[in-house]
Amino acid sequence: MGWLLPVSVLVAELSRRWSPFGEMEFVSTGPNSVLCLFQSTEAWDAVLSGGPWIIAGNILGMDKWSFSYSPASLNGLRSPIWIRLPQLPLLYWDYNNLNRLAHMLGEPLWMDGLTSRRGRSSFARICVRIDLSRNLLPGVWINGLHGRFFQKVEYEGLSSVCTSCGSLAHRAN
Repeated sequence: MGWLLPVSVLVAELSRRWSPFGEMEFVSTGPNSVLCLFQSTEAWDAVLSGGPWIIAGNILGMDKWSFSYSPASLNGLRSPIWIRLPQLPLLYWDYNNLNRLAHMLGEPLWMDGLTSRRGRSSFARICVRIDLSRNLLPGVWINGLHGRFFQKVEYEGLSSVCTSCGSLAHRAN
């Protein structure tokens, strides 16, 4: 997502970063699109859940291959993204509320250790698998104990988001 990278550069960088997970094979499926074949399901799972993967300032859209995948479209591309919920009232820092908030944005994967232990109060941090074909939300509305309020969402590592509409496919400028 972002600048078009030569496939050779993409494959070289992925090979370097993912080498601790074992051997893998890369197959180019189109411009800026690569199919990765892993030797083990453990390696595949570690890479898929270990993101977001950012190469040369571009976030990697990735997911398990499916019959509906097209390299010419963002449809079907999802990626794990760390989100921050700044100034979330501590009242909502339990597992059920954080999970419910994360579900409004995508598929919750896990929360960081400080969030689960309430080790910091400036923001909650959760990893969510997000559909990259949909616009990113600037926040979510929450029906709280003291009325409805807007909770801002920050997306870690995403510098190529359109600030006007939340799209990853283009920038506002």
